[in-house]
Amino acid sequence: MLISLLPLSYILFKNKDLYINVFAPVAALLTMGFMYSSEYTGSKHHLLGNNMFCGFINGGLIRAACGICFGAVAWLIYKKIDTGVKEKKQRILLTIAEILLYLLFFYVWFHTDGRPQYTYIAKLLLPVIIAVVFSQKSYISCLFKSKLFSKCGSLSLAIYLTHWAGEKIIKEFYPDESFKYSLLLMVIFTACSCVVYYLLMFLAKLIWSKKLRELFVASYK
Repeated sequence: MLISLLPLSYILFKNKDLYINVFAPVAALLTMGFMYSSEYTGSKHHLLGNNMFCGFINGGLIRAACGICFGAVAWLIYKKIDTGVKEKKQRILLTIAEILLYLLFFYVWFHTDGRPQYTYIAKLLLPVIIAVVFSQKSYISCLFKSKLFSKCGSLSLAIYLTHWAGEKIIKEFYPDESFKYSLLLMVIFTACSCVVYYLLMFLAKLIWSKKLRELFVASYK
């Protein structure tokens, strides 16, 4: 991603309007279309990865460029929503639109068995969904300001740090299972990994407070 940022940031700094309004949307669509239609994708369920090369270009560079360009698209949509949605009626309509986008995304994602022509459509919805979420103009955003969700940061970090284990297990031992079954396994393995993560964190804190802190903190008594 850092390497992909080099040429993209150069274009951004040279001409911001050109990059955001023209280059980023076109490049995002072209790179995603290439990843879904290229012979280098390996299988219908996987896009270009760091272990794949298109000639001398690493697949991860293309994925990174695609994501960064779609980020610019999401930012452009966010700015339009942030400046255009002011009245209560507009916020209600935006809330309804957000709910419909969620329903459409998850329906396409979970009812098409990972077929690329449908996941392509689903991923095109993500910049719009992300823009709506970050604008905080929808009334759904009020739900996530409650104290309940303020406590979810630790769980989010645990899932982020441990989800790769479930992915590795599924690819190694269950490569031919359906998307729905693989998703269920992913949830189970990730939940187990999170439990192990919290146990290790608890033990690390316990060892630190009981044994190690006095060795490393001079003022500790």
